[in-house]
Amino acid sequence: MLENTSKGHVFYSIENEKGKIIAGFNDIPNPKDENIHTQFYNAKYYNHDVRIIYLKTNILKKDNIYTTKIKIAASLNNRESILNDILLVLIIISLVIFLTAIIISSLGLKNALSPLYYLQEKLKQRDMNDLKPIQAYVPKEVQTLIDSINNLFIRIKANVSYIEQFNADISHQLRTPLAELKAFVQLNDKKIDRNYYKKLYLIDNMAHTINQLLFYAKTNPNSFNTEHFDIVNLNNLCKKIFEKLVPIIYDKDFEFEFIYDKEELFIKCDIILIEALISNLINNSIKYSTVNGKKGLITVEIKKVNNKVRLIVKDQGKGIDKIHHENVFKRFVRLDCDKQGTGLGLNIVAQIVHLHNALITLKNEEDEFLVIVDFASASKFP
Repeated sequence: MLENTSKGHVFYSIENEKGKIIAGFNDIPNPKDENIHTQFYNAKYYNHDVRIIYLKTNILKKDNIYTTKIKIAASLNNRESILNDILLVLIIISLVIFLTAIIISSLGLKNALSPLYYLQEKLKQRDMNDLKPIQAYVPKEVQTLIDSINNLFIRIKANVSYIEQFNADISHQLRTPLAELKAFVQLNDKKIDRNYYKKLYLIDNMAHTINQLLFYAKTNPNSFNTEHFDIVNLNNLCKKIFEKLVPIIYDKDFEFEFIYDKEELFIKCDIILIEALISNLINNSIKYSTVNGKKGLITVEIKKVNNKVRLIVKDQGKGIDKIHHENVFKRFVRLDCDKQGTGLGLNIVAQIVHLHNALITLKNEEDEFLVIVDFASASKFP
């Protein structure tokens, strides 16, 4: 016996051409056809299922050639167990290869897509009005995509510039004839036309409506370019704005108060838009804060609250009911139809606030109504 372990038995025999055992075990079964020199077959040997290899060969001994038959038989008792072990090993190896391939593929895919993820993050971080070209060091395949996006930005920016120029041209074309008409009425109708003041009122109202419509179009977030925003000292800006507004406020028999901190407070903004925001809020106060014929105090206050710069416009009117606080910022909404107006003032204010990523709040207090606008504080030196 060559081997006798828990894994099975191996038997062998060597016979001469007459069938005499030269070495090994007796009675190992022969194949059906002993003339075939090499063959494999199954048989039973002492109640063991065995697999036998049969080899018929010639041996040279003392110048004579002898025919020899060699048989080796291995038991099949644990063959299935061995096959199962082999199959298990193959499965484990396959799983390891498969998982390794997945990990390598995932890493490779992530590395390949990293420029696109980078581009995605760059676009997410952008303000919706930021149309500056994207600058990034990426593979040339992705650079083609970035170039296409930049070309789209250029076309959108050109379109926005065209709309801004169109608005400016329309503004000029509409304001000029109105100004000429007003001058004509003032020069010719004052002494002879009893409707003189009514005509002036209508012309002024028409001019105001045109200005509001054009400003509404200008402050549309989808067509406004925020690239020219500057860092501005809000205290100083308001002082310049009030040089124009205070005479109008006093002319309407209102008192005016401007409160501000000694600390310089900076915001990133468009100066013209901030002037329009404050003008619309003060005009609203003038128009709606008269109660029983009494005209009170209009207060503008600027202060720092945490990391925000807060602008407060306060009047002594009856204010706006809380249920209307959301709707009042919609286009053409007017809560008091007895008052002359376009219904665009607070909508323009809301669009300006949105363009500056600020927050506007309405607040009713005892005998006072407050409009609060919180801007992000900016550093003097960006």
